Amino acid sequence: MCEDFAQQLAAKARGAGFAVTVGSLDLAIAGGGGSGGLPTTGAVAVLTSTYNGMPPDNAAAFSKWLGAAAPGSQAGVRYAVFGVGNSQWAATFQAFPKKVDGLLTAAGAAALLPLSSVDVDQAGVTDAFDDWSDSLVAAALSAFGVRPRARGRAAAGRRRGVGPRLDGGAPIVSAADVAAVPAAAAEPRSRTKIEPVAPGATPEVDVVIGNGHDLEADAVHALTAAAAKVLGASTTTGAFPLKVLESRQLLPADSGRATAHVELELPEGMTYSAGDHLEILPANCPALVEAALQLLGLEPDTPFLWTAGSRDGAARGFAAGAGLKLPARLGELMPGLRILTPASVLLGYLCDLSAVPSRKLVTQLAEACPCPPEAAALRRLASEEGYSAGVSGPKLTLVELLTRFRSVPTSLPELVSALPRLAPRYYSISSSPLADPRRCSVTVGLVSFTTPTGRPHRGASSGLIHSQPVGRHLLGTVRCLQSTFKLPKDPTTPIIMIGPGTGLAPMCGFMQERAALLQGGAQLGPALLFFGCRSAGEDYIYRDTLEGHLAAGVITGLHVAFSRDGPSKVYVQGQAEAGLVES
Repeated sequence: MCEDFAQQLAAKARGAGFAVTVGSLDLAIAGGGGSGGLPTTGAVAVLTSTYNGMPPDNAAAFSKWLGAAAPGSQAGVRYAVFGVGNSQWAATFQAFPKKVDGLLTAAGAAALLPLSSVDVDQAGVTDAFDDWSDSLVAAALSAFGVRPRARGRAAAGRRRGVGPRLDGGAPIVSAADVAAVPAAAAEPRSRTKIEPVAPGATPEVDVVIGNGHDLEADAVHALTAAAAKVLGASTTTGAFPLKVLESRQLLPADSGRATAHVELELPEGMTYSAGDHLEILPANCPALVEAALQLLGLEPDTPFLWTAGSRDGAARGFAAGAGLKLPARLGELMPGLRILTPASVLLGYLCDLSAVPSRKLVTQLAEACPCPPEAAALRRLASEEGYSAGVSGPKLTLVELLTRFRSVPTSLPELVSALPRLAPRYYSISSSPLADPRRCSVTVGLVSFTTPTGRPHRGASSGLIHSQPVGRHLLGTVRCLQSTFKLPKDPTTPIIMIGPGTGLAPMCGFMQERAALLQGGAQLGPALLFFGCRSAGEDYIYRDTLEGHLAAGVITGLHVAFSRDGPSKVYVQGQAEAGLVES
């Protein structure tokens, strides 16, 4: 989400006349800032999340550098921080954004705006960011004494429809947690472009992406190999095809829910440790893609030409079109990459078709609507009360909204540009490399429900994982997130593990590691496991494995809390407290 917001801010700033550089926080200090600091010739906007109070992976070096910055060392830097977090993790909510804001101030930097943040567990995230980004651009214009660009030319050239124009819109795919906005003015420019291919036309292309469900694993292998050859295997950190070796359901068929144990084959050279995460690139479910195709009047194999307008965008363009992510530096090999890809792939892997459109977008649709009755209805939906009751409450998608208001003109490029991109999902690895270094497993609960509009919803990532058969591929990679969530180096150190539901996954990895150590003759310290679920007959996942670990001495205590068995509800928190008192 931070990457998406950074690109939206970049597009808005370019539209106001600023030259913009977008990149990760670590790249910000490795490039223009370096050891001397952040740029002082413009403003720096930091958009960041946090992980258990720690910085994101691409901000670890920045966090260390900023923590060591001397008072006054960043004098002349003007900045603004926007934090993205989830209040369900109350103890660490907005921890890193607050740290960045405080340390920048302590180092002498001046804030253009007070620290602002959103809670993704609440509605209105996109609208809150829109308001903040508008305020930031206005504050930057004022700080630099820049007169706002006249709107006449832009308004005269604007065609009515959904989303930004292709010749001046927001970049569709990129990766960023920081957007640096220098004071020098520059014309907005497109970094990526999606164009329909006329029937019978044979455009010159560099890559052809097929319409197969397996995401053209051969093409992925070829480009990954090219990147590894030039950059070195150790720097190739993009997504790779992970072959599904095993996929089995852990819950009874009549439980009304689904949780899958999925084992994947890792490519040569990819390593992990117990406690790491697996990053999976999701895909929209086929029903959402079909609905979008029907709205647009397109066949699944309707060809589109994707042109990456910059070297950095070349690799990212292929990544989005193919449903994978490759190193940005691969773009140096393929500037201006031209990718021929079918409509179903762009709609399946590039944008989040399940996203609820913002109030601002609904307002824009009303302005673009040529039918007075439909325009009036859209304006009612864009009001605070109408939006809550008719859009955000029922989780109405943009495709559903446009299907109701057919007079609003749209196209595939505009639809893709108006929606947020599909972001990777992270799953705790539930295995240990000591058991098999080329094999890892994840434990994934299926997100599935029916929206108030009657639309069956399946999670973009969990649905893909559950539906992928043995022998096919998922696209992903191992992520060693900034965390101390690891087993102690000394296996005799006593440990306590608590994991309700699929939160048991990393504990399974730890126990598998202890089992391998025990088999190798290591002495293990005491280990208690507290697990919580609904009932013994419904969702006591991995029961045989856990009881086997207890019998073998891998763990010395197994305490299971069933919230729906018996006359009173028992939760894992209470079980842990009682178990620890007994111990």
